[in-house]
Amino acid sequence: MNQPVQGSNAWLTWRKDGICGSDMPVILGTCPYRSKLMLYKDKLSLENDSSINPFVAMTGHEVEERARALYELLKDLEVPATLAVHSEYPWLKASLDGANLVKDMADQVVSIWECKHVGADYLKYLRDNVAKSVKNKIKANHYDQIQHQLMVTGAQFCDYMPCTAEWVGEKGSKKLKITDHIILRIAPNTEYCNNVIFPAASDMWEDIKEGREPEMGPLDARPIKSKKVQQLLSAWADAKKKEAKLKNDFEAWETLRKDLGKEIAELLEHPLSSYRNFRVTKGERIGKIQYDQVPQLEGVDLEPYRADSTDTVSITQKETESKSKKKVTKKTPAKKKAPAKKAAKKKAAPKKKAAKKGSKKVAKNAGKKKTPVKKAKAKKKVTKKAAKKSARRRR
Repeated sequence: MNQPVQGSNAWLTWRKDGICGSDMPVILGTCPYRSKLMLYKDKLSLENDSSINPFVAMTGHEVEERARALYELLKDLEVPATLAVHSEYPWLKASLDGANLVKDMADQVVSIWECKHVGADYLKYLRDNVAKSVKNKIKANHYDQIQHQLMVTGAQFCDYMPCTAEWVGEKGSKKLKITDHIILRIAPNTEYCNNVIFPAASDMWEDIKEGREPEMGPLDARPIKSKKVQQLLSAWADAKKKEAKLKNDFEAWETLRKDLGKEIAELLEHPLSSYRNFRVTKGERIGKIQYDQVPQLEGVDLEPYRADSTDTVSITQKETESKSKKKVTKKTPAKKKAPAKKAAKKKAAPKKKAAKKGSKKVAKNAGKKKTPVKKAKAKKKVTKKAAKKSARRRR
């Protein structure tokens, strides 16, 4: 059976037609960067998923390839990337990092392999908590994804391999190297799958098919309806353009943009807001420690001396598709019209020449003096007399 290559457009289409492993943490609310509403819009192609950073995705793919080679060497078996579908529910799917398949039976999965690119602190935490149960040890979003995959494939276990990596080598020829890893074997949790995973996945798929949009969550940006805030955002965008162009007044424009940001933050209530191609994120920055007020630093709790927290705001603006299309349409007609004008000039030239054939001598004589013309006529007369004399002599 031919399967779409992971990462291809065909693979993205395949994922949209069902609930996959990475969708499960989003549905259960354990995913830190995506909401059910985002997932809903992505499945119905109502909105492009902008939560995935291209560089992070590329690095994750590189880590996966190198970690798979290391795992296959350690376990002496092959675990190719595989797409799986539930035997009874075709909308339950899993895009596996790796699967140990039964020979001559491509749809039979013995075990699965899941790779995660993580930080050194998390890897240390896993090592320090090996004696505890796996569910309480690994990240909740990782656990939910793995249990979904085990439910879809019916595999006996999953080898969970979180690892750290870094780019090594000279600039232009750097390669990714796995620096540390740990392999934890996770067994299927049938009770958790039957009572939590399957009902949640089933409800979400039904909502998608019926067109029932989920409610907004903490990760969803609220639309900005205030006209004043909309005007301030436009002013902020203008200040940002001038800040980049005018080097002399850089500090002045930077201050103006920051002041506009503070004013916008004060008018917005929700931490995430959006308007057209703007996205406003509000946060809180902890105040600095006022060390000059501390009588003795040693053995003193510094928190009581911390300054009041201040509000922070982050505004991002993306170029809309309509603007980029307008730029193209402005350029293309100009290129097409240019040759037409040249052709018209070339055709007009012969007509002018034809119209002036009769007055060719007049045009020449108009720009010259009269004396050279008389000399030319005199020369012609001399040549006629010379011809008559030469004819008489011959006779």
